[in-house]
Amino acid sequence: MISFMPGKHLAEVEQSEELLTEFGASLGKIDKLIGEFKHPGIHGHFSWDLRQASAQFVHINYIKDDHKRRIVQAAGSMLEDELWGVIY
Repeated sequence: MISFMPGKHLAEVEQSEELLTEFGASLGKIDKLIGEFKHPGIHGHFSWDLRQASAQFVHINYIKDDHKRRIVQAAGSMLEDELWGVIY
């Protein structure tokens, strides 16, 4: 949670139609601004970027525990099978 900002969480206040409309409009403005954001370094390789997550699976052999490695492999398969169609 963002504890350094004043105010209350959305879940802690009465969610009127007006509040939710304003909240949605604010999120829309933020989304539009982020979509228009341009920076030369934004197209680099970032390990945390889900679109580039499959590149991290080359390191899977560093997980020595077989059970944990199988869990990560299964998660990677789910990511490729189910998420790629959504984020691409």
